[in-house]
Amino acid sequence: MSEIINKVAKSGIININLEDYVPKDEIINFNLKQFLHNEEILIENEFRTKVKGYNFKSLKNKVVGLYCDENIILPMWAFMLISCNLKKHNITFLHGEKKTVFNTLWLKNVKSLDASAFVNKRVIVNGCGNIKASEEIYIAITEKLFDVAKSIMFGEACSSVPIYKQ
Repeated sequence: MSEIINKVAKSGIININLEDYVPKDEIINFNLKQFLHNEEILIENEFRTKVKGYNFKSLKNKVVGLYCDENIILPMWAFMLISCNLKKHNITFLHGEKKTVFNTLWLKNVKSLDASAFVNKRVIVNGCGNIKASEEIYIAITEKLFDVAKSIMFGEACSSVPIYKQ
């Protein structure tokens, strides 16, 4: 019986699974409407009182997605006041709802990837996974690899699409 040879493993191709760079932190939505009068009108004194009474410590070890419903118009100082309170408690926060914050952190992780491991290598960026990566993520990994990789492919080793070759 003949030995089965893994040609992909011997080819020197490096697989990048973008799911490896997914943020691990718990992300929560933080809607500013909870501090508004009837959840729709900002009355400054009432807003400040509610912010002062809020237990920001309950958000410790989470990433906060700071936003307000689209149909509510808020002055920018409202976001600034909440930001100061989050910062005072060393809480990580970004503007946007959970999905936006998740994508922003994922993008940051991909952009911080050390590309030195891919110098003059053939790289496949996996196309399938349990979590769908946005176009921004694929653009960022392409930008990261472009100047260093020998070639960039998309997909799986058995059926990859060539993207770039030096």
